[in-house]
Amino acid sequence: MQQSRVRIGTADDAAASADRALCISSKVTIIGNVHFDGPIDIEGTVHGEVRCASVNVSRYGTVMGLIVADQVTVSGGVNGSIYANRLVLKTKCDVEGEIYHRELSLEDGSYFDGKSRPHNQPLDLAQPAEDITPALPKVAA
Repeated sequence: MQQSRVRIGTADDAAASADRALCISSKVTIIGNVHFDGPIDIEGTVHGEVRCASVNVSRYGTVMGLIVADQVTVSGGVNGSIYANRLVLKTKCDVEGEIYHRELSLEDGSYFDGKSRPHNQPLDLAQPAEDITPALPKVAA
């Protein structure tokens, strides 16, 4: 019988994966929160909060919920609050909700309905993420 070894992630693997974007495909719908240390490309749909280093909501991507990221680019749709140091609303995007930003760029043809609030530290304004650690059953000793 041949044994195989599976390497469990190391600190170096975690650092390398944080540089690669997590891609949520156009055929994927996530109902729940997405928290990731690196960048995220959203081509599908997320019903919940998105917290990451940076996020790109593609032309056909949709987020129904809160976004908290250093840099946010929206080409698709967002319905919810956005907290970003740098926020770019691209042509033909559709954003409804409150946005909190240090820098804001609106391209011709972008659609925004809501309130815009400039702030020096917009990420600090976002409510802390909910603890999503599942409760483990107690085991008798």
